[in-house]
Amino acid sequence: MDGFHVDIDVVMSLAKNSYSAAEQYAQITTKITRTDAATPHLADKFGAATGADSDVVAMLDEFYEYLRTTTARYQLVGEQLEASARDYVQTDTEQQDVYNRYQNDFDAYDIGEADLGIDPGREAGDTDRPDGATDAQPDGFGTDENPAENIEAGDGYLSGLDPEEGN
Repeated sequence: MDGFHVDIDVVMSLAKNSYSAAEQYAQITTKITRTDAATPHLADKFGAATGADSDVVAMLDEFYEYLRTTTARYQLVGEQLEASARDYVQTDTEQQDVYNRYQNDFDAYDIGEADLGIDPGREAGDTDRPDGATDAQPDGFGTDENPAENIEAGDGYLSGLDPEEGN
């Protein structure tokens, strides 16, 4: 076979899973907001927040923002996968039936239509971080790294593995 072939079943299944992940992250995000009522109780016996109390609140705020970003990104991935499959089946009619089957299910079960409580296009960018949050990550990973360098390092590692030795 010349060229390439896309398995629409795999692409649409990934889209469906991405939509599902977005919905589940949105549910967790909603649950995190319910902890706001407990914030005034994070205090010492005199009613003043301790350093640890303030750290817990900041951690929850940061986690909440990560969840919102993740929700939006999964939703957008689902949309992009679905659009890619739709575009591809315009040129590969053999895959059209598979796409149509998924699209009928998406329509029938409102897959990808959940109200996430956010605007994925706006929220999928950088995570909003509370004041005082750092970019420090374990093992030297951080947001300022060049992803291309990580790919090169990973490729170097993978090429050094010997499949016959099982490592």
